[in-house]
Amino acid sequence: MTKKILIGAACIAGLTAGAMTTATTANAAISAGYAYVCSARYETQSTYMGDDGGVRISFYDAPNCTGSYLGYGYLYSAGSPYVTADDQHSEARLLTYFDMAGRAAESGQRVYISTCSGSVGCIEKLNFYGD
Repeated sequence: MTKKILIGAACIAGLTAGAMTTATTANAAISAGYAYVCSARYETQSTYMGDDGGVRISFYDAPNCTGSYLGYGYLYSAGSPYVTADDQHSEARLLTYFDMAGRAAESGQRVYISTCSGSVGCIEKLNFYGD
């Protein structure tokens, strides 16, 4: 049985051509696909990340930072000019995402990224799988 946990939204950038299931280029709309978290970093306040900073997550197509690099994504806080209010998170939620993404990186856990509408390169959901 596959278990999954819905973790939230992120925005991803820097994908290479064909890296995800149907991804095209770094600046094109990003398609859904499976990936593995390589690293997670909490970034402090900045104009683009929002009032409470954000979380940067990097993705590969194989566990433990192996295979091809797919790109990186951000979880933004309130006040970010780059995402809608629906895609902005409280500091507490960002810290939870940071913790869960870090665990996924350590364990080689597979994730599924779903894109959101209205923001180019934005991820609607990040599902963590326990298989």
